[in-house]
Amino acid sequence: MCIRDSTYTVSIVWLDTLVHQAEYGVDTNEAYTVDAMVYYIQFTAEDSRGIGLEWAQIGVTNSTTERTMGSHTADPDGWTEFRLPVGEYDVEVLWQHAVVHMDTWTVVDDAQWTINAWVYYVRFHVTDGDDIDLAGAAIALANETASTSLGPINTDYSGNAEFRLPLGDVAIEVVWKSTVVFSREVLPVTADATEEIDAWVYYITVKVKDSTGARLKGADVHVVQEDVASESASTPKNGLLVFRLPIGNYWVNMSYTTTYYLTPIDVSKSKNVDLMNSSLEVKFDLGQDDYPIPFYKTNLFYVILVIVLLILGIVFLIYKMRKAPVEE
Repeated sequence: MCIRDSTYTVSIVWLDTLVHQAEYGVDTNEAYTVDAMVYYIQFTAEDSRGIGLEWAQIGVTNSTTERTMGSHTADPDGWTEFRLPVGEYDVEVLWQHAVVHMDTWTVVDDAQWTINAWVYYVRFHVTDGDDIDLAGAAIALANETASTSLGPINTDYSGNAEFRLPLGDVAIEVVWKSTVVFSREVLPVTADATEEIDAWVYYITVKVKDSTGARLKGADVHVVQEDVASESASTPKNGLLVFRLPIGNYWVNMSYTTTYYLTPIDVSKSKNVDLMNSSLEVKFDLGQDDYPIPFYKTNLFYVILVIVLLILGIVFLIYKMRKAPVEE
């Protein structure tokens, strides 16, 4: 460009923004270096624990010109860098398809900015109907705000599972032993929190007694739901079994087989129960027709009776033979 000697006002516009304006006196051929007001801004998006948001989407828009300056994907540490002209900018951060930050930032120099994103840690503590920790429960979440699914994550031995969640509402479902044992449509996530979950898991206590009222050892108990065996065990010496089960309708089947005084014993009994809102107890009290039966109903009694009758018959015959008159 060829210009005559004079004083000139030089304005530089970059990305719709004035980044330099100054007066220059021109009287010789000279190359000028212009320090434009264009800066490097480093953003690091972090969650509530100061951990970087991997792969967060950081978008920047000029608040004055409404020009979009771009959207960058943060690295695994939540970091990215923009080259921006001086001005005010609307910064929006997306993570897991949810908006986790919106604010206006002013650029006047190179800077390193930390974005405290709305990403929190929610620990779920799952217990059963007796407030005992429930291990191995699968927790799945659905982010109603971002229409995304998270999990499932299984609870540990203490019944705990932790999720890292963006701000918003989530729906929760807990599955244990292939059964939904808890659900909630709306759980607001607004800060780090611990959520207590009272799962629909209860206990069936089975007590088996014989006809004398004594606890019965060795009875086989099967708990069945929709023709599928859920639990099974044999009663110990105290005749007591406890089953931990999810909510539902169950058949409790008890059977006992043995030989009592040479008499085969085969007893079977069943009860149908609804395990709905609390634990329950199932009792099997055997009658005299079950076990133990009266001795006079046993095979041993009949064997003894036959033996006794045979002995009496023999004695009677011997007696008759001795009393019979001797023929002349």
